[in-house]
Amino acid sequence: TYEMGLWQVLNEYMDFEVALWYKDIYDLSTVNIVTTYNGVRYGLYGNKDYGNARGLEIKCQAHSENFFAEANYTLQYTRGNADNPIFTFSRAGSSQDPIPTLIPMSWDQRHTLNMTAGFNQNKWGVSVIGWYGSGFAYSWVPIDQNPLNRINLYPSNAFKPASFSVDMKAYYDIVTVLGANIRATLRVYNLFDNLNEVVVNSNTGRTNQSIIRENDQLYHWSDFSTYEERIYSPSNWSAPRLVKLGIGVSF
Repeated sequence: TYEMGLWQVLNEYMDFEVALWYKDIYDLSTVNIVTTYNGVRYGLYGNKDYGNARGLEIKCQAHSENFFAEANYTLQYTRGNADNPIFTFSRAGSSQDPIPTLIPMSWDQRHTLNMTAGFNQNKWGVSVIGWYGSGFAYSWVPIDQNPLNRINLYPSNAFKPASFSVDMKAYYDIVTVLGANIRATLRVYNLFDNLNEVVVNSNTGRTNQSIIRENDQLYHWSDFSTYEERIYSPSNWSAPRLVKLGIGVSF
């Protein structure tokens, strides 16, 4: 594990920081395959898997008497030979060979950007927090008619769409009575009501979009839903806009 960086004060209001880092991760949890004398195979938990992570982080801060802002950008690569402890065991159960190379992990996110800005006065204040993230890795699986279906593709071979969101928080001190401060608060999550694609279809890489073939519909038997309704699920998207109003008393 190592990290090296530079922190530099630009002026009395701003500073800048950049860092490079790398980390080897040994002895991750796995399920080892044990074969008995009579050919029976079973799994036994152990520590053998390997992974590594490396990246670049850039951060810039600015502040004054009433205003503050911060931006943080991260470029990251995470690789490993297994995405979870039962990864190799499950592949063996499906008559698949172990992965002979390092593949992206399911939490591998190439680009991440976080931004925060706020303004505060004596009786009121408002702050905004925004983030952007490129898509996480997922396993794209082609349909039967696709020639790539005959190729043994590695898992985590594609990336989901990018996502972003902006949250806002504001407060206002209404009145002070007998030493008690009455404050009104406003919190807005997902301010722009952006629907991020959290769960994607394995053959399209998009949420609630699938390649539907004629035989898929022929084998769908239901008096309550269509085949398309089986694919669509609101839980595949991130949460919509949420607004919270509150009144607080502090002594």
